[in-house]
Amino acid sequence: MNPFVRSLSSVAAARVVMAIGGFFLFWLIATEAGTETLGGFALVLSLFLATQQLPLLGLHIPIARDIANGTRSPLEVFRGVLPISLFSAVVLMLVVVVVGRLAYPPALNNAFVLIALAIVPAAITGIAEAILIGQQRMEIIARVALTENLTRSIICIGLILAHAPLPWLFATLLVCRVGAGIFYLRLFPEARGRLSSVSPFLSQVPAFLGIAVLATVAARMDLLILGGLARVVEAGVYAPAARLYEFGLLVPSIVATA
Repeated sequence: MNPFVRSLSSVAAARVVMAIGGFFLFWLIATEAGTETLGGFALVLSLFLATQQLPLLGLHIPIARDIANGTRSPLEVFRGVLPISLFSAVVLMLVVVVVGRLAYPPALNNAFVLIALAIVPAAITGIAEAILIGQQRMEIIARVALTENLTRSIICIGLILAHAPLPWLFATLLVCRVGAGIFYLRLFPEARGRLSSVSPFLSQVPAFLGIAVLATVAARMDLLILGGLARVVEAGVYAPAARLYEFGLLVPSIVATA
């Protein structure tokens, strides 16, 4: 099969299933736990999604480019980028915990701590996914994302029906993120070797970090601003409509990703 067609079909199937599952989860929380709980869940989830790509500081693009044209090997990429990504993840983790405590209701503090911890495995998954994109192996990314999402959704559905506290949902999310990180470490054993110089990659950060930050702000800041300036329950009213809007953007985003 043509690599583009294979990538497109894999990404499309995974994105559609995950979008439908995500909307069902929002509906279930709203009906079982109420709009305020949905608002808290959507708010914290939005920050989680916003921070998952940031540990790489925008280096996804040059990593995929260098792998695709053979300029660098996966070994060079992992050993050079991992120190940058891990350091950024730790800084972001601390920022998320502080922002969660200062800007949002105390009831969400534990949830913010859990998603902050989930940023650390993103330091590994982000590098692996950028390499796989450069290798035109999007089907692996799609399978991992789909498996992680379905596992998380099934567990969360059980927790919601059992009326478990909100932090339990994000503890599930954290465990699934760690599982994805472990899978990618096994897929790329070179990630476990001696780290190398970061300077060739640091020089590219200024150009691409701005792109990553602007993309994050454009995609995720609506709920975060609403949750900080208004009541959490209003974020719960807004979140389902925002999900429908994101579903409408699914087709162009699938083509762009593939």
